[in-house]
Amino acid sequence: MSKRVLSLIIMLAAVLSVALAITWPRKIIPTSGVIAEAGLSVYWEETCTMQVVSIDWGIMRPGSWSNKTVFIRNEGNIPLNVSVVTANWSDGQTYFAFLAENFTLPVEQIHPTTWHLYVATNIIGIETFSFDIYVNGD
Repeated sequence: MSKRVLSLIIMLAAVLSVALAITWPRKIIPTSGVIAEAGLSVYWEETCTMQVVSIDWGIMRPGSWSNKTVFIRNEGNIPLNVSVVTANWSDGQTYFAFLAENFTLPVEQIHPTTWHLYVATNIIGIETFSFDIYVNGD
């Protein structure tokens, strides 16, 4: 088959495709969507201007509790189930108890929550401690 015949066949196929696309019955269905974006921030006050970057629990005695109230804000575009967990305890968490609530947080809402830290009465040999708090939204 010559180049000329092949070119003519390709051109006819293109014209036929355009003609069918214009005249063929069709239904156009427009679509749109939103990409889910989870975004959580933790603040010291309800006006959400001072973000929590670290927490100093202060000096704690055996058998005592320390409480910190923070404000968690959903800055994403989907409601979130918020959970709070701890990790990386410097002493392995043997002598401490950390309490925090789990809750559902609607879009652009702020939820005040208090985190509680307890030091066991039988703590021995530990002068300082550290751990990380993970605020998760799913």
